[in-house]
Amino acid sequence: MDQIECPPDQPTLGRADLVDRTRALLQAHVPLSLLLDLADPAGPDSVSHFTAEPGDLSWLRPVAG
Repeated sequence: MDQIECPPDQPTLGRADLVDRTRALLQAHVPLSLLLDLADPAGPDSVSHFTAEPGDLSWLRPVAG
């Protein structure tokens, strides 16, 4: 299982590509919980999260460049 199924309008990604992308996001300090929510095929349960959690953008960092 080295290929990941993607929608027809997106290229198929290999496992190594996905690992590299995930590693880069974690190194950029994107919260693991956000990545897990976004990886859910049904999508994140935003409505319940937004009602239970206050907004906090402190984890965002400016992009260099």
